[in-house]
Amino acid sequence: MQSLRHIADLNIAVNLGWQNKGIGRRLLEQLIDRAKKSSDIEKIQLNVRASNIPATSPYKKMGFQEEGRLKNRVKIKDRYIDDFIMGLELKKFQEVKDFVIRPMNKSDIAKIARRYSFPWSTLEKTKTLWDTYYLEHENEIRTVAVVVENHEILGYRSVLRKPECPFFCAKEYS
Repeated sequence: MQSLRHIADLNIAVNLGWQNKGIGRRLLEQLIDRAKKSSDIEKIQLNVRASNIPATSPYKKMGFQEEGRLKNRVKIKDRYIDDFIMGLELKKFQEVKDFVIRPMNKSDIAKIARRYSFPWSTLEKTKTLWDTYYLEHENEIRTVAVVVENHEILGYRSVLRKPECPFFCAKEYS
């Protein structure tokens, strides 16, 4: 199906006598490396038995995330077993090449506040905080840099030059 061409379906099996010897991990590493080099594959997806903890753990270590659960998918005699659907988004691993790191400017405040507003705060409080950070940046109390690609802010760095915490104020840094 054309609309699903960007997804590679994964199925790995290792013979019982050869399990827990790194074979599955090496197969998975090689598959991920090849998929990253492909111009068509953007995601790897798999199903794994919910009861198969020895299999789900390595997938998670390699970056796969649970995306769903298929209830009673497998029937063995009179027993049903769920399957997890797990996926690995390969676009997350693509290196960003055309980014710029530059000092924050006033027009960045709204973008930063929208993108990095904490769930326990409001957008307005976050904007007010970043207004303060910008003033501190302008007055050389704080240094704020943003990472930008195609006018999108990918991240930021904020360093308070003059710490307010008594513990850090007492320290001498060279």
